Amino acid sequence: MHRIDSDSPFYNMSVKDIYSTKFEVVITLVCTTETTGRPTEARCSYTPNEILWGHRFRTMIKSCEDGLEADYALFNSTEPVETVMCSARQFNEKSRVKNDPLRKKVHFSEQ
Repeated sequence: MHRIDSDSPFYNMSVKDIYSTKFEVVITLVCTTETTGRPTEARCSYTPNEILWGHRFRTMIKSCEDGLEADYALFNSTEPVETVMCSARQFNEKSRVKNDPLRKKVHFSEQ
């Protein structure tokens, strides 16, 4: 998972920015295959039209009597979550001002 904080290249990007900017995110997974013990590499890339703003992957791992079980039918499954439309930076700034005890009333308009 990529955490969007001040070190993230997405920190200043709103939903509008994501869908109107040309970029590509490349994910590389390097692991060892359990059955052979050999290293394996997989690569995948995503463009803005493949990014689902306001969604998260569904949990596919659950506890069972023998330990943990993965439901691979949920591998690419997402679910919507409440998400602001502004950038993480704007959200952090608004939250700071909104929670400032020296301010009585603050109104924000979505951009």
